[in-house]
Amino acid sequence: MMSRRPAASSDLPPLFFWNELAEINRLQEKRQELMQRILGLPRFSHRRLELETRLKAITIDQLRIHQTIRRGHGQ
Repeated sequence: MMSRRPAASSDLPPLFFWNELAEINRLQEKRQELMQRILGLPRFSHRRLELETRLKAITIDQLRIHQTIRRGHGQ
């Protein structure tokens, strides 16, 4: 019989992180919107570079929230 390990913080029900999950979804929608806008611009246009920079920043924010959830708010 296998011994059961304690539940990881990522196993916590989504109810505990609904604010964070809602923010991740909002950021994902924003990322999708930016990616569509980026595709319509010339490769080396200034506007495209600005949007790519914003896309990277949003992605970083999204990853930070994922890390917060994984850590279980420091539990």
